[in-house]
Amino acid sequence: MAGVRAGWEARFGPGSVVGLAPSAAAAEVLAEAVGVPTENTTKWLTEAARQPARLEELDRLAARLDRASPSLRTRALTRRARTVAAEMDRWRLKPGQLVIVDEASMAGTFELDALTA
Repeated sequence: MAGVRAGWEARFGPGSVVGLAPSAAAAEVLAEAVGVPTENTTKWLTEAARQPARLEELDRLAARLDRASPSLRTRALTRRARTVAAEMDRWRLKPGQLVIVDEASMAGTFELDALTA
């Protein structure tokens, strides 16, 4: 799989491969073997389901920042907006991204369906 990762990243760029596994232990093994960020499948789906709430928070922060004058509070809001944006980026699949699902036969049908959706 490391060779697949290298070929994929050569075409789509660094960070275009993500690994998922049915347990934290399996995720660690996959991460070491393939050299990509790897997460527990259930954790990934839980965080992905939080994306609408993150988007709402970003919208609220943007509205507050739009009317804000420079201040310590504004800097705190800006830091929070950056944090939420990074979380959104971390927990979403992007076009052209390869997802390696290790031990996919151990994943549930609904989990795999949610990933493909």
